[in-house]
Amino acid sequence: MLTLRFLVPILTLLLLASGARKASGETFAYTPREDGKIATYRVSASGTFDPVRSDPVPSGGRPLVLTPSVDKRFLYAYPAFDVTKDGYSTEEIGDEKRIKVVASKPTRITVFFVGAGGTLRRLSTTTVPAPIGQIVPHPGGQFVYGLTATRGAFILQVSRDGSLRLAGSTPVKSGMELGDIPGERDAWGLTFSPNGAYLYAFRGDGFVDHAENYLQRYKVNRANGRLTSHGQLWFSSRKEPESVALDPGMVRLFVGNTAFVKGFADGIWVCRVDEAGRILSPGSRLALVPKGQAAYGKGQLLTQHPILPLVVYRGSDPDPYSLWRVTAPGKVSKIAAFASAFPERPPVTLYADPSGRYLYEIQVLYPARTVRVAAFAWGKTGTHVTAASPPKTIPNADGNDFVLVTVPAK
Repeated sequence: MLTLRFLVPILTLLLLASGARKASGETFAYTPREDGKIATYRVSASGTFDPVRSDPVPSGGRPLVLTPSVDKRFLYAYPAFDVTKDGYSTEEIGDEKRIKVVASKPTRITVFFVGAGGTLRRLSTTTVPAPIGQIVPHPGGQFVYGLTATRGAFILQVSRDGSLRLAGSTPVKSGMELGDIPGERDAWGLTFSPNGAYLYAFRGDGFVDHAENYLQRYKVNRANGRLTSHGQLWFSSRKEPESVALDPGMVRLFVGNTAFVKGFADGIWVCRVDEAGRILSPGSRLALVPKGQAAYGKGQLLTQHPILPLVVYRGSDPDPYSLWRVTAPGKVSKIAAFASAFPERPPVTLYADPSGRYLYEIQVLYPARTVRVAAFAWGKTGTHVTAASPPKTIPNADGNDFVLVTVPAK
């Protein structure tokens, strides 16, 4: 008779195998273009991006932001936030620019169904009464949240057919309420705990000589989606940070009961998460750069394996990538390192293939906005990362924001 001691590893392998089966089928990559279209690529068996088409979107000609639904069957598309076009004005305070006027300009959110062959079929369009900077689906799949700059977040209810319906709004302090860098990636910072019980909202404010970052935990009402602040506000200290509570940043990702939080002063904080979904302080630093060098997070990259408890991290542009295994809640161990496929070091992004087979490094060369993709193979256990496909220029793309979706095999 099998004991629990022997059943645990067997069950773990079965769960991993189940995750791999769910990711079976063709994988497609989508990227929004500056002209407002969406370019589609079929990911080949060797990890290359082969162009399929460019899909038209609602008129407007502005670049879009793409967010996949929880089940990856739909893409949510909305205009990228632009402080110069979205009804805002700014005022200068010394060397800073702050938002002065709250916008009331409506924003259209389009839902696309991801069909066979990667085809995007427009399902519905929903209008919300203000520009949004981030869309975040709740892990339960019932709600989607649209974060505004100064008006909290809109609650969008997901219908049975995948379309969205505006169901109200909820207070949340995040985005650029105090920010002076409109459009900065980290200015929009909502992240749900994996169980959906809590939402973590990051708000950053950069000054000439220091930063003031805030991280607030909110309790999620699963019946109506409304948020209620829960627990103490974490805010940055000008003293030597000894915990994530004194050096908070955006919650980047969760791997089981481990949270990775981007600290402002010193790399990434690795923190234990309790069974309720609460991130626990103090945490430990995953700092691979000299103190203070990554103060503004320049060049930091962090991504996770879609199935195994592994993350890839880079502290700054000159550093190699490092592969880490989550060994216990809040604990990681470095197991490998590998070099970038782009030694010239322009801005790059990292994406994991939904199947766990490949890791993609995507580069944009300016001013021509040429996009190149290199693929690394994870290996069966994920513990070895090796070059699989050299850098190749892909047509139709002009940015490095991509969404990868695997269409289930019939």
